[in-house]
Amino acid sequence: GSPVESSFKQMEQFVAKNPDRKETILKILGYYAPLNFAPDVTGDALLSCGGKDTLCTPKMVHAVYNHLGGAKEMKFYAEATHGGGPGLKDEWPKAVTDWFSKRLK
Repeated sequence: GSPVESSFKQMEQFVAKNPDRKETILKILGYYAPLNFAPDVTGDALLSCGGKDTLCTPKMVHAVYNHLGGAKEMKFYAEATHGGGPGLKDEWPKAVTDWFSKRLK
């Protein structure tokens, strides 16, 4: 994966091994959170949300979604984690393809 994916995976693993530090990690990540930039996004957006994502928690993803300025859509996968899981691995690629196909006609 990309360096960004690798760093997120490392943070997710760190949080999993150090649950007592989760709040501190989430507070630090809050300074870099997409929520800070969401109001400036005016184009169409498609988001995925994993119900078992411990890094980009459903609460955080919904906060970003609610602050997006343009047309938006979210796919929720209750059993998905940050890096995959049911829905994210099998349904998400088709959802992205369909979403782009509608916009690139």
